[in-house]
Amino acid sequence: MMKLSLITILLTLIILVKCSSSKRKKTDNGWTIECQHGPKECVYNKIEACGMARNVDQNAVISFVHCIEKGIKTDDSNYKRITKKCGPLLNVNTADIIKCAEGQEGDELMVANGVKTDAVQPSIDGVPTVLYNNYYNDTLEEYNDNFLTIACKLLDDEPAACMHLDNEIW
Repeated sequence: MMKLSLITILLTLIILVKCSSSKRKKTDNGWTIECQHGPKECVYNKIEACGMARNVDQNAVISFVHCIEKGIKTDDSNYKRITKKCGPLLNVNTADIIKCAEGQEGDELMVANGVKTDAVQPSIDGVPTVLYNNYYNDTLEEYNDNFLTIACKLLDDEPAACMHLDNEIW
C-alpha cells in the first residue's frame, strides 16, 4: 500500500476556482466580462480555467497554475507564449487551451467560476481567498500563512504528522 504524505492529502483537497471579482453581463453574442484588475487578468483567468477544464489531476493543475502565475510576473504581455510553456504540465494541447480562452467556452468557464465565487458565504471581498470546508471564515483568514496547522485541525482524524504543529490559533 502506498503511503501518502500529509501534504499530498491536503493538496488533493484544494479546489482552485479562478475568478476575481468580476462584472458579468449576458449579451446577444455571449458574455461581456470585466475583471477587477483589467483585461489581462481576465485573459489569464480564462487560460487557467480552460487548462483546469481539460485536466482534473490536482497535482498537474496546481503545477500549471503556478507556472502561469510565475510567467505573468516575468512576461505578462504574451499569454500565448506563457500558455505554450506551461500547457505541457497538463498533458493537453496548448492550442486547445488558447482556443478555449479566446472563445465562448472561456467566457462560460469564467461565468461559472464567478457564480461559484459569488456563492461563497459569508461573501468575500477579493481573491485569492481560502475556504475551509467550503466556508469562508474571516477569523481563520488572518492565519492563512499557517495553512497546514489550520488544515490539520479541521481534519476529522488528525494525523500524527500534525501533532507537532503550533496550536495557538485555537
